Order: sequence, then C-alpha cells, then structure tokens
Amino acid sequence: MEWMPGVRFCLHSDAVGPAPLTAVVRRHAMRILTFTIATVVLIAVGFHVYAFYVAPLSWPGPVKRESIRLLSAAKTPIELRAAVTDLGAFVTPTNGGWIAIRYRDTHAGRVQSVSIARDSDGHWFECKRHFCGMLRHAARDFPSEVRMRAEMPELFTNQTASVSPSRTPKMEEFIPLFTAASLDAARKQLLVIGFREFTP
Repeated sequence: MEWMPGVRFCLHSDAVGPAPLTAVVRRHAMRILTFTIATVVLIAVGFHVYAFYVAPLSWPGPVKRESIRLLSAAKTPIELRAAVTDLGAFVTPTNGGWIAIRYRDTHAGRVQSVSIARDSDGHWFECKRHFCGMLRHAARDFPSEVRMRAEMPELFTNQTASVSPSRTPKMEEFIPLFTAASLDAARKQLLVIGFREFTP
C-alpha cells in the first residue's frame, strides 16, 4: 500500500505496535470502572449511615408528637382504645378513672421504643423502655395470671428484676398496674415500670 493524497494516516502494512486509540479506550474504561466502584461504595456507606444513625435519631420525635396528638384528640373510652391501638393498653382502676397508654417501637437499624400515657386527670407520662408485645399481652392476660398466682403460688417467685430499658418486662411488673384500686396507685406503678411524668 502506498500513501495517497488527502489521507492523513499511515497505511503501510508493516506498521508495528497497537494503534494509539487502543490505549485511550483502555484508560477511559478504567475511569468508568473506578467511578462505578466508587459510586457503589458511597451508596452502601450512605445507606448504612442513614439506616443505623440518621433514621434512628429522627424516629422518636415524630412518633411522640403523633401519640400526643392522638391521645389529646380522643374524648371517649372507645376513641381512647382506638388511639392506643393493639400494642398499647387502656387501664381502668377499680375506683374509677383511666390511663391510656400508646406504645410504638421499631427494630430498623436498632431497637427503639416510645410510650406515651395520658390519664383521666390530664397527667402525661412517657417511657423509652422496650415493652415489645408484653404491654398488649399483659392487658389481655392479667386476669388469668392473677388467678393462677392465687391458685398455684408455688409456681411463682414473685421476684421482679430491676427495671432496665434494655430488658423486656415480665408479667409481674404489669399486674399491679392493671389491678390498681385507684388512679393514684396506677400512676405510681407507671413510674415503677419506667415511665416519667412530663408536660406535652
């Protein structure tokens, strides 16, 4: 082959070595690969930071505000029972009054819990202890538990471990709350299981 007028590249068949374009393509491909890997790593790190740090920090506030709003809006026992949902409890002491406890938790990232309680005298209480499903079970099962303890006391030690936010409570911690004779006694038991009074 010979050079032809107007042609700007070499057509000699004996040319050696890769064309310069090949090296350019390889460098471009490496840049794309590096950028892709860096993007994937950043996305993974960002998701981890959001799931385990940002989201847990931002979860309790809105849940607390929603609980206060719903319990404030409820006026009748039916509305209060609806507000606490199936995870909470509606406590009715023997001598009258009530305590509505709305409970919410999350296991996303890390375990967190928010309990907001309002009583018939307008007192508010909050707790961050993780009750899991025990509050619901206690509200439903405490009559049979009390009966069993009376009939077979040898099966129960009646010893309760100290309150800890990291420990799921046992049934015996809830029995004094659900069997309280007065609203004042029920309030005191709320404090025993980890609640504190606050002003919304």
